[in-house]
Amino acid sequence: GGAGNNLRFFKTAQFAQGKAYRDQVVVIAFDAQEPIGVGIQHGWYPYGPPAQVTKARGTTAIELDYESAFEVYRRTAASRGVELDVPGFASFAMTHPLGIPQASGEFVIRDPISVESDGSVRYVAEIPDGSLVRVMEGARADLLDAAAGAATMAREATPGPLGGAVVFDCVSRYLILGEGVRDELLRFQQALGEGVP
Repeated sequence: GGAGNNLRFFKTAQFAQGKAYRDQVVVIAFDAQEPIGVGIQHGWYPYGPPAQVTKARGTTAIELDYESAFEVYRRTAASRGVELDVPGFASFAMTHPLGIPQASGEFVIRDPISVESDGSVRYVAEIPDGSLVRVMEGARADLLDAAAGAATMAREATPGPLGGAVVFDCVSRYLILGEGVRDELLRFQQALGEGVP
């Protein structure tokens, strides 16, 4: 996970033991007597056809299928009846991240931040050169259902009573859910059990 400040990338910090740290890493270790259940779901699903990352540098996809990454986004949106331009990209990108398919059938999600002057697209995390990707989509209900699904998956993988739960979430979900993030927390609590901290 990474620290963010609502994707402005001006000044970020990690918090631990009542202090804020810059240029540091916070590590949390669990020492459990019983197995720990893990559940991961995001609620995004494919929106566009597969494309190959034909040129990337770090967190920037320069080319997809030998065209500018933005052009592939624009054409994908147009095929679904959506006119997409650079000024409207930020709004579109909030609900259309890039998905990197995994062998399990799941997708690792990369949230777009901006379109650069050459048509490349910058993301929050690394875009592997040569990987296959899909433009994804998701709606509020899908994200909430995924939260409940992840909590249920973790609960079912844990024998006996739960001692507690740790939830990791992404700012991109908050940008979509807004104050509805409280509904997401409620869905976690319902799936795990009311008394589980």
